[in-house]
Amino acid sequence: MINHGRATLLFERWGRAAEAQALWPFSSPFAKALGDRLFKASIPPDAPAAAAHYRRALELNPHESVHWQDWAEVNWRLGRRDAATRAFDMAIALAPNNHRLQQEIGNFLLEQGRIEDAAQRHARAIALRPEVARGIYPVYWGLGWSPIRTAKVLLGANPVILRRYWIDCLAWMEPPQAAELWEALTQDHKHAFDDVSRVAYFDFLVSRRLYPEAQRMWSEIVKTYHRVDLADNPRDALFWNGDFSRKRSLGAGLEWLIARSMPPGVQAVIATGRDEERGPCLWIHFEGRDNIAFHHVRHGFFIEPGARYRLHYQVRALNVTTDCGPYVQITIPGEPPLRASGAVITGTLNRTYELDFAAPPAARWAELSIRRDPSRKLDNRIKGDVWFDDFWLEALDGDAAAPTAGAPEREREDRL
Repeated sequence: MINHGRATLLFERWGRAAEAQALWPFSSPFAKALGDRLFKASIPPDAPAAAAHYRRALELNPHESVHWQDWAEVNWRLGRRDAATRAFDMAIALAPNNHRLQQEIGNFLLEQGRIEDAAQRHARAIALRPEVARGIYPVYWGLGWSPIRTAKVLLGANPVILRRYWIDCLAWMEPPQAAELWEALTQDHKHAFDDVSRVAYFDFLVSRRLYPEAQRMWSEIVKTYHRVDLADNPRDALFWNGDFSRKRSLGAGLEWLIARSMPPGVQAVIATGRDEERGPCLWIHFEGRDNIAFHHVRHGFFIEPGARYRLHYQVRALNVTTDCGPYVQITIPGEPPLRASGAVITGTLNRTYELDFAAPPAARWAELSIRRDPSRKLDNRIKGDVWFDDFWLEALDGDAAAPTAGAPEREREDRL
């Protein structure tokens, strides 16, 4: 028999002297601690020996649900299902709002093949503690449940859980499944999904090259988030937020995408212009530390197959001290991809540029990027400031000249 002094010494070595005074041989917490050491902290667990201590804890205090839960788990491990069932029933009667207990009972029922009963317990656990949902619903996917059924049975109407579930599903779903799930979720819980959920779906559609569906989704996003109807704003419909006047807070979709990590000595931000008369613009600052490669600003946009376009944009530069400065490049994905590059920005200037390009017959997507290629010359470190502003895309009619990707751009110099 372990006496009070020995128990105190044992627990004081663990740094819990206050608990040691309470955990003496004739208290249920101490009996539970001995059982936990044998069953939960030992590899492999010694279930028969732990069962004796758990039984002792239960006899000393039958009014604590945790002792009934321990007794149920050890009987489950020993294959005594009837005893485990009775113990779980007592535990849940004493603590109906314990999410861990609800989840454990659900796992116990799953092992017996009682999937519907287990789902009810797991749904209750998720309702009590939403954080446990991501450890539960993949189990039902593995059992063959459809994502729609899983959501309806387990998740309830909690918007946070539904949004997280939707994004997790996009990681493995095929487009037809995703479309079916999106329709079902938004029909039952229309107000649960925010624009982050819609942008995630937009990026999913673009990654699968489902551009017409992505275009419709983007129209819905800007209508709900920015209160803009693209049908009444043809300039934004062709190239979103080219003048940087709209807030950039979604961080995805057709917004300006600026990488979080920049090369050493480079800053790229949406900032005010060089003077009070100019509005927001894209400012890129090179400190002159290194001969760096830069490709950290992107902007996607939709195009029509076989159409011709002209990109207009304004550039102001101040003391860009290298012959390999930044430039605008348009890339149209394909095999091989087509690229149209603007003039390299060097020195001090203030110019409006026009860059023509044509879309291949099957193309529906293009991406603009601001780039800088490393120079092959020695000690060609780039230094200076560049401001890009007023991007807008013009669709050329059929009578216009037939430019191709890579055609030379036009430029017009303005006064500084």
